[in-house]
Amino acid sequence: MSNNNEEIGDNLNNEELNENYIIANINIEDGYYGYSIINSYENLKKEFDGIDWENTEAKENEKEIKECEIYIDDKKVNFDYIHGFSVGKHTIKYKFNKILNSTNFMFANCNAITSIDLSHFNSQNITNMQYMFYQCNSLESINFSNFTTNNVENMRYLFFYCENLISLDLSSFDTQKVKNMEYMFYNCDKLESLKITNFNTENVIDISFMFYKCYILTSLDLKNFNTEKIINMKSMFEGCESLISLDLSSFNTKSVCTFENIFCQCTDLQQLNISNFDTHNAINMSAMFYYCESLISLDISKFDTRNAEDMSFMFCNCYNLASIDVSSFDTRNVASMECMFSGCKSLISLNVLNFNFSNVTSFDEMFSNCCSLIVLNCPNIKNKNEISKKDIFKNCNSLSNKYANI
Repeated sequence: MSNNNEEIGDNLNNEELNENYIIANINIEDGYYGYSIINSYENLKKEFDGIDWENTEAKENEKEIKECEIYIDDKKVNFDYIHGFSVGKHTIKYKFNKILNSTNFMFANCNAITSIDLSHFNSQNITNMQYMFYQCNSLESINFSNFTTNNVENMRYLFFYCENLISLDLSSFDTQKVKNMEYMFYNCDKLESLKITNFNTENVIDISFMFYKCYILTSLDLKNFNTEKIINMKSMFEGCESLISLDLSSFNTKSVCTFENIFCQCTDLQQLNISNFDTHNAINMSAMFYYCESLISLDISKFDTRNAEDMSFMFCNCYNLASIDVSSFDTRNVASMECMFSGCKSLISLNVLNFNFSNVTSFDEMFSNCCSLIVLNCPNIKNKNEISKKDIFKNCNSLSNKYANI
């Protein structure tokens, strides 16, 4: 593929440091293909499916982006969203003629960029950073020196699928005005170090999928997180397979409506402090601890489940939990308990005597593969003929009171 951008001279010489610009490096292994080098609403709408464009505020920086001057390997080129490169390393300079209000989608899908230097970019007016590095899957480093975020309100999908980032130091980020952090570090699966201890989350309402599949992270310090306004924690830590301990005792979860999959597949997690979780507004608690196979103990004695409707797969495959105290659970509104305790093979006894099954429509494999379970205290279930009970006690071979009262 030939280069679609005609080079028009204007070599860069001794640029002033106070200019408003961004530098990016690109490494091309297969030449002459068109690679995205910058993005905005017009181009992205052609490339991406499944995004609700009317709600992304993607148009807000269209004009400013188009006024950007682009230099590739020190030569100015005609503005375009893509460029044809020869094999090798190249440098791109984006020079802005005005201070931008948004970096929304700016480098989305620019998957050949390996590093970005923002140290000379004037970010003082930026209010929206959502999708800024979306699917920059070759990106290895970002220089945030001098980058200002004190006016930013949206950071959702910011580092989505930046699967080659190894470390991120965001300790200088001022996030006081940020309202949305959902999918922020989604699938940053090589991220070893993440510094977010100074994050101010007092106005954040959504942190769903925030650390989803950050496979390599072994620790997270979230003690300073203010979670008072957060309503959605779905899949927040799902797939964080290397986390060994997590202290969330400082979390205020009084407004959270869904904890679905929050710790799902945290397979190495041995210690989890959620003793102060307020769950009284939670509707969905399904797969909450699914495949937390290394958890030895879990304090959920303060859980208020009066509004919960879904507890399916909640403790499924928590192989090493020897006890689970659910005696205070209020299940009057729960519709599904499918596989709720399935695979809890270290569980010896379980007291669900206070469970209310009146609205439950699915019990499928509720206690299946609880192979060490000897005693099960369980109430009578009404309307047995209307309830699916398929394989409820599958492989519960040690259960002495099998089928008693159920």
